[in-house]
Amino acid sequence: MAETALWVVVKFRDEIGLSPPDVGGPRLEDALERARSEFADRFPGIVMTPVFSSLDPRRIRELLDKAEDADPTYERRNLLNYYRVDVPLGQDAEAIAEAFRSWPIVETAFVKSARSEPPSPGAAGDPLMPKQVYLDAKPAGHDVKYAWTFAGGTGGGIGFVDVEQGWFLAHEDLPLGLSVDGDNHSFFSHGTKVLGIVLAVHNTVGIRGIAHGATPVKLVSEWRTASTRDVADAILFAANLLSFGDVLLLEYQTDLSFPGEVELDVFDAIRLSTALGVVVVEAAGNGQHDLDVEAPHLKKGGSGLQDSLAILVAGAKGHALKRHNLSNYGTRIDCFAAGDGVTTTGDPGGANVPAAYDEDFGITSAAAAIVAGLAAVLQGLAEQNRGFRFSPPQVRRILSDPGTNTLTPNHPAERIGVKPDLRRIIDTVLLLTPDVYVRDHVGDTGDPNPMASSTSPDVFIRHDAVPDPQAAFGEGSSTEDEPALGSTVMPGVPNDVHVRVRNRGGADASNVAATVYWSAPTTLLTGLSWTEIGTTAPPVTVPKGDVLTVLPTLPFNAPPPAGHYCLIALVGADEDPPPLRADFLAWDRFLRFVRDNNNVAWRNFDVVSPAEDGPTEMMFNAAGPPDRGRRMRFEVVARLPEDASLHLEGPAGFVRELLGEPPLGGPERNERVALPLPPTGSRPMRQVFFEAGVQIPLKLVVRLPARSRGGRYALFARQIFDGLEVGRVTFRIEPAARDVRRTRATPRPEAAATTAENGKKKTKKKPNAGRSGAPRPAGARQRRRRRPRPR
Repeated sequence: MAETALWVVVKFRDEIGLSPPDVGGPRLEDALERARSEFADRFPGIVMTPVFSSLDPRRIRELLDKAEDADPTYERRNLLNYYRVDVPLGQDAEAIAEAFRSWPIVETAFVKSARSEPPSPGAAGDPLMPKQVYLDAKPAGHDVKYAWTFAGGTGGGIGFVDVEQGWFLAHEDLPLGLSVDGDNHSFFSHGTKVLGIVLAVHNTVGIRGIAHGATPVKLVSEWRTASTRDVADAILFAANLLSFGDVLLLEYQTDLSFPGEVELDVFDAIRLSTALGVVVVEAAGNGQHDLDVEAPHLKKGGSGLQDSLAILVAGAKGHALKRHNLSNYGTRIDCFAAGDGVTTTGDPGGANVPAAYDEDFGITSAAAAIVAGLAAVLQGLAEQNRGFRFSPPQVRRILSDPGTNTLTPNHPAERIGVKPDLRRIIDTVLLLTPDVYVRDHVGDTGDPNPMASSTSPDVFIRHDAVPDPQAAFGEGSSTEDEPALGSTVMPGVPNDVHVRVRNRGGADASNVAATVYWSAPTTLLTGLSWTEIGTTAPPVTVPKGDVLTVLPTLPFNAPPPAGHYCLIALVGADEDPPPLRADFLAWDRFLRFVRDNNNVAWRNFDVVSPAEDGPTEMMFNAAGPPDRGRRMRFEVVARLPEDASLHLEGPAGFVRELLGEPPLGGPERNERVALPLPPTGSRPMRQVFFEAGVQIPLKLVVRLPARSRGGRYALFARQIFDGLEVGRVTFRIEPAARDVRRTRATPRPEAAATTAENGKKKTKKKPNAGRSGAPRPAGARQRRRRRPRPR
């Protein structure tokens, strides 16, 4: 058969050929015979052959059945109903396609070209490796060298197939024993460069491939014979060679430089592959196309989105975080990588030279090869360290997650996805390294937390000596999730600080210690108000397995005056260092730690006993940023009984600003006023300008009805910047715990104190007076007199 430049792909409807002959439904054989007879005169010389011909039809049906069982979202397509019509030179390919589209039994027919090019422009231990910038840490690279330090980090045991048009297999830096299924046809230098990025051998020459441990490796040519190019058939044949979690790289773009999956037969072959569990990495193409506009069925969020579950890869401008001007772009694209300046095997001029290397391979061919190597590394790491492989959607989600990987500064406009970051994936997704964390709140699992809840159960003060803190407060102690373990600072007794940590990583953490600070109760704790207590010693090893571990007790030898104080703990290990206090003095870094860092926790939480008579008062400060003034929202949220009363007391100027009233000047600004608040929920208030470093003294005043004083209630005050809670102080009101040792040794400061004067005991307050000085209601006096004696 003479080689043809064009051919037509015809897809008969899925139901054609499925009905048994005795039922009388349309048969595929009849449709093919009709085509041959009708078009013999109109289009002489055309030949129709199955598109998917490399596999036996029975095997294709088996793969379709397997895909349906493996992937509930897979919609079965009858691949046996795809046919190609080779168009002899001189014939009108579009006219042939239009003739087929006019048949009711034909789903679609479209023209394809055999002339499309791949998506590319034209020592001691791997001496050229320093030029492989894509192996380095971000922002230039993907931190591949870091991945190599872990078991499976070279892609060991992960199968890999490259689908394109040709390769030069005698290059000195490629694995031995490679062979091609199909015809090793053309663009040999291109295939050699792609293989070098992924597979270049770790030896004494040239470079080193990202996944140089991947095995087995197969090369499948788009040219199924010397004269027949069939990309869809090559994809299906390649998928049949692979196992669940292996990687298939598709280095193909259409003749108009769109990604291959815009063609329906290629899309169906890719979707069947991903349903079978094969991770498909696909070049996005070098046509400068806005895929959202020019291929709207690939637009995310669009009603007609067709998602093959392949990882679609765009090219960046060199190793920068910027789209290459020739790369396609759109919301469907998942990842990007270097689009020029990529060092790899192969001759820059396209010749077949065993010792040639190219230092400027690029656009989406290079980028797709890089991401395919990263996918193989990810799967190798997962299999060796976690005992499983990820599914294709999981691999795509991990490599394209904007919360883990790197975005371009102009991400919304450029639409080329993210740059995968293996270090972040290893540390935060695979959790192969130690990951020591201290909880922000009960239920915290160490993941990024946008809420600065400041209610850590893992840093607290105790007055009683604890011989075995691990038994008392550690895993299995029944106190793991108890937020009220702590006590207020008290004079004359030990004030021991306990810190508990967990390690959710994949290795034991060595030399774990915590540095603890105290501060007056303040909604915004940026580091300006911190005073260091000390660092726990000696450092300890915290085992993996997320086991709650108590660090050595830290004595609080010089406590401030008695009362509630906030505690801040910065925790770290050799492999997971702690943040520095200085980081909390820079606003941008402070915000990052509030959102993302699990090595820091605040305990800005106090349990308050309700006053027997009169109001219960809770003092705290609202604070300004450390560097310059900013507008923030201040809010008090209460969960009190409906018949309780709540007031916020503070400077008149601050309160008026909360209400949106004109500001005050002079001494009147600092006069104390009370703002009534609802006992449940919150009262809407305006944003307030907080000057840098300001400390605004505030007080919450709660009056509980007598019948409600035995209950448990909570309220908190918080500051919100740009929609993010940046700090809060929380109070829980509940009856005093019956701690015999504590109450006998050191009564609570708010309890009635006694003093010796002239040898006689004297109370501070009269029994019928509350804190406010108001007389006790008569009913309360009667209840106290009529209390029955204990039996």
